[in-house]
Amino acid sequence: MSDALDTTSPYDKLARERTRGGPRVQLTPEEERQKQLDASYNVASFLPISGEIIAAKEAKDYFEQGRTGMGMLSAAGAIPFAGAAIRPLTKSVGSLLNKTAMNTPTLIPEFYTNPIKGKFNFLKEFGGSFVPAIKESIDPIEVARRRETGMSKKKLEEGLIPTEGKDAELTGASINRQVTPDADNAVERSVIGLTYLDSQIPLEDTARIASGIGSGFRRTNAEEVPESIVQRATNHLTKGPHVKSGSKTQYDVQIKDPHNKSNEGFIESVGDASAGSTIVRMMRGNSKEDYLKLINNYRKANKLEPVENLSGKDMVEYMQISSTLDNTNIRLLQQAGVTGQPAQIVSKVLAARAKQAAGKPFTSKDKQQKKALDTFNSLLNKRIIKFAQVRDEAGNVVSSRNVGDIKQPDGYVVSQQAFTSRQKELGGMNAFVVVDPNSEKMYTMISDGHDIMGVNPVGGKGLITAEPIIVSSIKPKGGYKKSDIKSRATQANVNEALSDTEKLTGIKPLKDESDLNYTLRALSTYKPAVTAADRARARNAKLKLGGTLGTGGLLTGAVLRDDE
Repeated sequence: MSDALDTTSPYDKLARERTRGGPRVQLTPEEERQKQLDASYNVASFLPISGEIIAAKEAKDYFEQGRTGMGMLSAAGAIPFAGAAIRPLTKSVGSLLNKTAMNTPTLIPEFYTNPIKGKFNFLKEFGGSFVPAIKESIDPIEVARRRETGMSKKKLEEGLIPTEGKDAELTGASINRQVTPDADNAVERSVIGLTYLDSQIPLEDTARIASGIGSGFRRTNAEEVPESIVQRATNHLTKGPHVKSGSKTQYDVQIKDPHNKSNEGFIESVGDASAGSTIVRMMRGNSKEDYLKLINNYRKANKLEPVENLSGKDMVEYMQISSTLDNTNIRLLQQAGVTGQPAQIVSKVLAARAKQAAGKPFTSKDKQQKKALDTFNSLLNKRIIKFAQVRDEAGNVVSSRNVGDIKQPDGYVVSQQAFTSRQKELGGMNAFVVVDPNSEKMYTMISDGHDIMGVNPVGGKGLITAEPIIVSSIKPKGGYKKSDIKSRATQANVNEALSDTEKLTGIKPLKDESDLNYTLRALSTYKPAVTAADRARARNAKLKLGGTLGTGGLLTGAVLRDDE
């Protein structure tokens, strides 16, 4: 889950319609916030946690301020609370909340597609993970497992669930890195740890970050990334959307291998029909070439020679519209009656703007183009969507809502965009995109901030995952080379990791069992050796949690029976 996506509801500005029980009624932003507020109390009423953990008053205040993400977490009891009615957050409760976050499922239904329901789905899942987190804290065997593996049994088991558990192990590993300095455990030494090329890089170590996304894991015969692009991407990571301005939060960076799980990082960096941000997908297939044909038709009408590729100005227009129309904004156009797949909708807006800039009238055949343009402009005028900015190599803003005011870029052009990733532990990602109109090369770095709706683990660091910059050609039939980037998951390293897991657990792989599934099964089912320190920690957790949550509440129930 990511800070690359706005935690406020887009419906704060866009009025919604309802039809049940009467005529269609527009909800104002104030009514929409009240609807969220009322729903928060309904959800809070059935969570398996007492009122000492559910801070309804704080949730109410946040919702009234329009701070949806903080309101949701307040209702779930997932952040430190202030106020006389709430007991101070002790270290033991902070640890419990972190365990609850780790046990919360990685895949939350509708989290990125429905701005209200998705957050309440998260709230329910978080609440449902509270009791398992308590059991983990007071069970000596699970305390030992967490010590040796750095992950909960529930999160390891989740990774074995087809589809629903995809990338759960990477979520768990990332949370552990946020709260455990110099993490070294069975998960880090397993095939799971090989997913990362480098990790626990302090945000201040810009040289190591630049190496990780630039040349550090690039083969000697690979195409180089210009140093200015590497530095720009480094600044984007260390000063961009994942880092809260003015915050005293410490951040670490980890570099993920784009080869992981069928080359997902490469695919999302260069784009295909169903993966990656809108802007990179628009560089693939026929969309860009169709736009070039359109531009050449207008040039021909003005008795100008056709061009072989988009000019600097034309590329700025192409990128600024593609960047503005992310998946969320495309859905708004679809809801308004603009038809087609995402690439077709972006192309309609581009074609309509080109027609308008050329002074050509819209005909009866252009109804969809005109609707696309009118809807696009209306959303901008109402500030429901924001026009994307494009800069050139010199750092100048060259984009403009008015096509005629677009500036000629100096060198390459740069933009960024949020998108929903198929890498489930990352969720909402950010694509940093550089395009050289002359060479027709694209340089893409995808990244994500590991927070839950803007909140980091209690007492933990902020964490940013980035993948190396991927170079690709945007010429017709252009491509990229997976071999450019080295991988730690060599056969020798994999064999060593599997051997380490088997030595620790005493469990052997099954026939035809994947390396990852074997690792998850072995680490989740073996019985770790319990030390005296593990027993003491479990006993102390039981006492501390009992004192914090109240002797008459949850901890006096069956969940805390000694025989468990």
